[in-house]
Amino acid sequence: EEIQSDKKEIVGLVKMKTPLGDLQLLLIAKNKKTTSKDEIKSAIQRSIHSKMPCLFLLKKEPTRSIMAFLEENKNLIKLGIL
Repeated sequence: EEIQSDKKEIVGLVKMKTPLGDLQLLLIAKNKKTTSKDEIKSAIQRSIHSKMPCLFLLKKEPTRSIMAFLEENKNLIKLGIL
């Protein structure tokens, strides 16, 4: 289900069937070459506000510092590289 869309970002809800039952994720897909720590923090805040984990999709591998920040918050946000 699409919530918001523009040229650089799509936000939506994704439902997945898992062995643990149905899982609902907040999907944030960025059509940008780079991302900032503030964008990741914003995604985590949106995730907390909607009370569900976030699947964050990017076109390119982020920097080491952002990867370290994602690792610290791995229970709230998962990264996918397209």
